[in-house]
Amino acid sequence: MTGDIRSLATGLFRERFGRAPRALAVAPGRVNLIGEHTDYSGGHVLPMAVDRHVVVAFDAAGGQASRFCSADFPEMAEFDQRAPSSCGAGHWTNYVMGPAGVFSSQGRDIPAIDAAVAADLPKGAGLSSSAALEVASGLAFLSTAGCAGEVSPRSLALACQEAEHRYAGVKCGIMDQLSVACAEDGKAMYIDCHNLFVKTVELPAAMAVLVVDSGVPRKLAEAAYNQRREDCESAARKLSKELGRRVRLAEVTHDELNEFGRSALDKTELRRARHVVGEELRSSRAVDCLRRGDLEAFGELARESHRSLAEDFEVSCPELDKLVAAACRIEGVFGARLTGAGFGGAAVVFCRADGVGPISAELTAAYRARTGIETRPVLVRPSAGARVEQLR
Repeated sequence: MTGDIRSLATGLFRERFGRAPRALAVAPGRVNLIGEHTDYSGGHVLPMAVDRHVVVAFDAAGGQASRFCSADFPEMAEFDQRAPSSCGAGHWTNYVMGPAGVFSSQGRDIPAIDAAVAADLPKGAGLSSSAALEVASGLAFLSTAGCAGEVSPRSLALACQEAEHRYAGVKCGIMDQLSVACAEDGKAMYIDCHNLFVKTVELPAAMAVLVVDSGVPRKLAEAAYNQRREDCESAARKLSKELGRRVRLAEVTHDELNEFGRSALDKTELRRARHVVGEELRSSRAVDCLRRGDLEAFGELARESHRSLAEDFEVSCPELDKLVAAACRIEGVFGARLTGAGFGGAAVVFCRADGVGPISAELTAAYRARTGIETRPVLVRPSAGARVEQLR
């Protein structure tokens, strides 16, 4: 995290509230390497927290209402943290008030805070800026209440997931919040989203990870994300009936899907199930590839993942497809895929660590030629999870 973001959050707090903040809540974004749209089907994912962050400068408030300001939005958000109400789909204040509402519903005495938000994490690019904002805001409330040490990172992640369901209206899986809250510095996380078991994975030194914004903003609540989840849940129910046992979609085998899928599922559900079942296998194989340093095989899995997301899950867009295709034609690139929920946002590109500069320049030029959109690949490294830093 750059000092500029710390200074921006601290300076904004002084400007809007007339005093210095007590502490900073710092939460990283995340990029998912592979395992997309499988978390809410009980599958495995392979994200890593990145060295771009949301910072919330905060202090206890003098009154009964919490007040949040942001470097990215002009309005001041003021709300009762004990019983907040949603501000409507897509509004940024849902992500700061939501965790306080969940903690209050759990019986915790959550006091009012003043807070200022700044970030070097782009919004809507698929790097989970919303989860970072939720987790940082949740930590700020817990710290002010004096109970941050009583809430484990996993419990914090679950509370923030519930907040996104309840206040933002997005029925997300647990991957984003768990990545942001629980990450270890220098490592990716292989997460079983059914039981929340986490294994850390070292990334080969020869591989660099680039995040490239497509220039197409992503708005989950408005973009059929919830419909994709409903498709998967419907497919799981129908397959459970055929198999005579209750199954999560991610635990269905290829053989079971081939035997029962065409008769039990409609065409849309079959495509969604085919992606989830295939992505579950790709995720497992990807971890093995990284552990033995087979970057060419890992890159091919990434390319397969993108094709499945585009064709079977239908969450890509023309710009993302062009961005991934352009990246995969560059020498030194192992593979690329959309990352995050899709419907716009970013691609993740896996390339030789000793070729980042030339590869980035070539990709920027190629994408501009194909779309007219200016973008700049960002080199990201595995980062530590969220924390509170005391200032006074």
